[in-house]
Amino acid sequence: MKKFPEATLRKILEVANLEPEDRGDYFKVLCPSCGHKEAFVYKNNRMIVCSRRNKCNYTKDVIDYAKEEGRLKKDVLKSLAPQIEKKEEVKEATKLVLPEGLSFFSDKKDGIMYRKAYNYLLSRNIPKSSIEQLGYVYDPSKEFELGIFIPFFENNELVYYILRNVDSESKLRYDNPEGIKGSEFVYNYDKIEEGGTVCITEGVFDAISIENYVGTAMLTSSISKSQISKIFDKAPAKIIYIPDNDATGKVFTDKNIFLLNRYKPPSLNTEFYVYIIKEGYKDFNEYAKENGGFIDFKYCIPYQSFKRRITIKRKAPF
Repeated sequence: MKKFPEATLRKILEVANLEPEDRGDYFKVLCPSCGHKEAFVYKNNRMIVCSRRNKCNYTKDVIDYAKEEGRLKKDVLKSLAPQIEKKEEVKEATKLVLPEGLSFFSDKKDGIMYRKAYNYLLSRNIPKSSIEQLGYVYDPSKEFELGIFIPFFENNELVYYILRNVDSESKLRYDNPEGIKGSEFVYNYDKIEEGGTVCITEGVFDAISIENYVGTAMLTSSISKSQISKIFDKAPAKIIYIPDNDATGKVFTDKNIFLLNRYKPPSLNTEFYVYIIKEGYKDFNEYAKENGGFIDFKYCIPYQSFKRRITIKRKAPF
């Protein structure tokens, strides 16, 4: 599908008098239904969504709204025609359903749930700069009523999300959108730079805890071919693999780097390293709680050196 240009989206929102405010990955706008400035439109996605839980829940294509209100005149439509896709194409790309009760930390709402969610992230040693890019969902009808909203963007489009439970009483730790596989997507994809360094972790909180490099997460113990392909599309110079600090983590380190090497384009000279977490910490996020989220490269071992240290017998993954 052809991208929806950010400048075009902003122009339409301005013409429609929705007072867009640029919040990085999305525009905050006036809700056409309730009149409160609690609606949002993600960049490269032209759906207006009001986040007022149980009060509004307005959803509409911004083009349809602007046309109905008579705000998009024929001359304006003609000038924007090359950028505006067919309505059927947009509907096909907006199958990701956002959870009710969604708010963003960038809105800085001073409420009980905002503070509870924000303090939870601080307790997990998540950098404040990273918290600003996250959200939270308060919905008492769900199995857990308060969750951290972690969005996945690819080419500035929201493609996936994870909800992390804040309530310790619930047995369900994570919730995800139905019918969409997380293994198809790469967290922080848009932040990976050509010739840069990317860290691969198992859990998304490990990835968010990293402060001095781009962190991404497999979401399981095994990396998928889709994730490998997307990471190499960005042509990183270095990949630092950060396993959980247990025997299983070491076994899957060997298997996952085997796959990375197998599917690495021959034209790339990407170097592979393994980050050794100090004993006593189960994963990088737990380590970061006490030691900070900066990766010290002196603890990064070249993969071949790491492989020689492994004494666990295993079979090749293929």
